[in-house]
Amino acid sequence: MGFQIPDKGSIFYRNNELHKNNIEKYRREMCWLPQNVNILGRGQVENIIFHPFSFAENKKNKPQRERVLQTLSSLNLNADITDAVFENLSGGEKQRIGILICMLLKKPLILLDEPSSALDRDSIRIVIDLILKDDKKTVLSASHDEEWLSHCDKIVEL
Repeated sequence: MGFQIPDKGSIFYRNNELHKNNIEKYRREMCWLPQNVNILGRGQVENIIFHPFSFAENKKNKPQRERVLQTLSSLNLNADITDAVFENLSGGEKQRIGILICMLLKKPLILLDEPSSALDRDSIRIVIDLILKDDKKTVLSASHDEEWLSHCDKIVEL
């Protein structure tokens, strides 16, 4: 996302070196989900889901409620979760809401930090099917989960 400048080397995206003069342009193509999904906000889940679409850059991708409900279902979440209070959700539910938002934003690059850390085995498989099998997206993730890693095209160990 360009928040940290590397001590050595360079970061390239779409064959262009990222720097302070072009990072804003490329951020428009990225979606980031931190490990601590509590950063997503407080209050009603539906408001949290739709909040990113209040920004000018994302307004054009604002999903219809039916699309939200379909994606919730594909993440094994009930439609009534949109009425729940985000703070009252389990860690796995919060994580799947964050993943839902990333998918609805339709960004070509998704940055994920430990995307399966709060998920059970079944939920991990569901998220893998939704995110990692979408060949229209590039996913860059940090993970310690063996199942997640087994579905990655390239692994860099640090």
